[in-house]
Amino acid sequence: MMDAVVSVPDGDKALSYLRGEGEHPRPDLVFLDLHLPKKSGLEVLAEIKANPTLKAMPIVVVSGSANPAEIREAYELHASCYVRKPDDLPQFLDFARSCYAFWGGAVVFPPKD
Repeated sequence: MMDAVVSVPDGDKALSYLRGEGEHPRPDLVFLDLHLPKKSGLEVLAEIKANPTLKAMPIVVVSGSANPAEIREAYELHASCYVRKPDDLPQFLDFARSCYAFWGGAVVFPPKD
């Protein structure tokens, strides 16, 4: 069950957070925007999946982009799934509820080594 949501402002800080640089637990799940400042979401995804400690972590790419090349690249980099950002508040709330039901209740996460 998910305990908390943490937001980081850019790709560099996301990688620092995920590598455990600081006093915080490693998350079970990452929702990753492709269009991050400093280091793009695709660059962050590539580094996560190249890191033996992080590569099993589920990554949900959430993007406003419908660009087929970006979608293909996200899956080639082993994103768990690619979801288009909802356009309005009711759609966003439906998205949040369904994510919580699936990722917070139905999914079994890989053990943290």
